[in-house]
Amino acid sequence: MAIKVGGSTIIDNSGNVDGRDIAADGTKLDTVSTNADVTATAINALATETSISGTDVIPVITSSGLKKATITNASLVGPTGPAGSNGANGPTGPTGPTGPTGPSGSNGGTGPTGPTGPTGPTGPTGNAATSANSVGSYAMMRHYAGNTSFGFGSTYSGSSLRATGYHQMAYTNGIGWVNSNVNSGSGTWRSMGQVSALNGSWTVATVCVRIS
Repeated sequence: MAIKVGGSTIIDNSGNVDGRDIAADGTKLDTVSTNADVTATAINALATETSISGTDVIPVITSSGLKKATITNASLVGPTGPAGSNGANGPTGPTGPTGPTGPSGSNGGTGPTGPTGPTGPTGPTGNAATSANSVGSYAMMRHYAGNTSFGFGSTYSGSSLRATGYHQMAYTNGIGWVNSNVNSGSGTWRSMGQVSALNGSWTVATVCVRIS
């Protein structure tokens, strides 16, 4: 029989009080230590322990209920958190070693011509040419045209000159020039003597040097 107070059921037909099984709750209460106190006030009143080790036991709530575990076993690593923001740049490191030399580049353009250097010493004196009618050679020359003088240091075309010489008749004082019209000179000749023609019957000759 159920017992009601003020119209509300206090004890139902199963013996539950306000819907609770007194026998089951009593069994649970029997397992609680005498004067057990798990209120926040009681916990805060406990002394702070500073010598906790990994083997000490702590309560752990698992998917299957409240259990105990050592601190070491209960210290599980949680999931990796998101990456933090980049820190500030560190100081510049030391300069690294010098790398190998690179390949040679192409040659640059030719620079401007430098100033003229000083004049070198005078070379040794050369020898006069010994080949006939060659530059530097000497010869006795006469004008191909008569009544023409030779001026000292004057130049003449080789084609206007003829190689010549002189002869003396035996036992007499007569001297004459070899009047040859065959051996003409080449290039340009310089007179090394001074001879004036007196009249049309005279042929004059002097030593000349070929200069070109």
